[in-house]
Amino acid sequence: MNYLKSETKFSNLQLANSDSMSPEQLHVCKLKHQLAQMAKPLAEIWRDNHHNTQSSSNVNLVTCTLNVATEISIAADLVGEHTGTIIAAGGGLAAASAACRQVLHHPSDDN
Repeated sequence: MNYLKSETKFSNLQLANSDSMSPEQLHVCKLKHQLAQMAKPLAEIWRDNHHNTQSSSNVNLVTCTLNVATEISIAADLVGEHTGTIIAAGGGLAAASAACRQVLHHPSDDN
């Protein structure tokens, strides 16, 4: 399974140049940052509930990612409106993948 190179940087989002962004871009950037913050504890909970996980296992990475993304999608349904659309359009999946990679200490596909 190929992952976007940018998703591994999700947990390191910076809002430093917010003056040069449109209000819409700033909203999306802040939302992605919040998704990254929300995804990490969800990934940690998944890892802690699955004691036999192996950090190099692609199966564990995919399973963690799908479970975390599902939880984020449930939250998106509750939020609805524009914010829910951004989450459902892939922001939640990218945040989930990055969080699971980090928590499981899975090697990145950036090479």
